[in-house]
Amino acid sequence: MNAFESVNAQTWKNALEQESGLILDVRTNMEFEEGLIEGAVNMDIFSEDFMDQLHGLDKLKPWFVYCRSGVRSKRAMWLMQEIGFVRVCELDGGILEWMSAGYEVLPM
Repeated sequence: MNAFESVNAQTWKNALEQESGLILDVRTNMEFEEGLIEGAVNMDIFSEDFMDQLHGLDKLKPWFVYCRSGVRSKRAMWLMQEIGFVRVCELDGGILEWMSAGYEVLPM
């Protein structure tokens, strides 16, 4: 897999299982409370300190990023690339794609 890429739900899930990466949900807190992918950490891309929060993450670990539909997570992936993350895999279509593929979303 490439260091920075957008993939469908099945590929994202398989890569996550193989690489034991960390999951970043960049939706708003309100969206996050509606349900999440197991193991996800929430950091709202719209928050004023989003970049500061990103700088506090381990840039050497693989990160798996998602949002609601894939727009914000693509932006987050490119921001992460710009500041030195080595591996970011973005869920194309977001959590909506994840649910469409029949994968579990946990209640908050």
